[in-house]
Amino acid sequence: MASRVKIPALHAYCKKNGKYILQDHIYFVYQRDRKRRLYATDLRRSQVNLDNLSKMHVKLAVDTLSRKLRQDMATHENDITKETQEFISMCETLWNVFNNNIPLQSMTDSRITKLNQVLNYFIAWKHQLNQTFLSSFRPLHNMAINV
Repeated sequence: MASRVKIPALHAYCKKNGKYILQDHIYFVYQRDRKRRLYATDLRRSQVNLDNLSKMHVKLAVDTLSRKLRQDMATHENDITKETQEFISMCETLWNVFNNNIPLQSMTDSRITKLNQVLNYFIAWKHQLNQTFLSSFRPLHNMAINV
């Protein structure tokens, strides 16, 4: 694979359960897909090479956070991409629930359960981030400043 992976400066935001959630994981799927005769995903160059002038479209999110991409990553990547795969799965679940044209009939609808699972995923991530930041700043709280 290419040596494109660079850990972001604010890497704690992109880390869950000790693993990074990186755009490069998606880029590696794109690279592998372009070498195939039949593409396994709907990714295009403009969707993986984003810059400040790139327009944000719903199709960009749908194609880069898709089941096809997650399945390809699960098949061909190692354990390092597990959290990226899980993040994509959560985004896909949100997309599917919010784009369902059938009205909710009751609070026992399976879509409510799915939304609760996604909510719990993000709450757990937030809790991990809080713990990471609190533990990294504890030494500063105990410092005494002498003037």
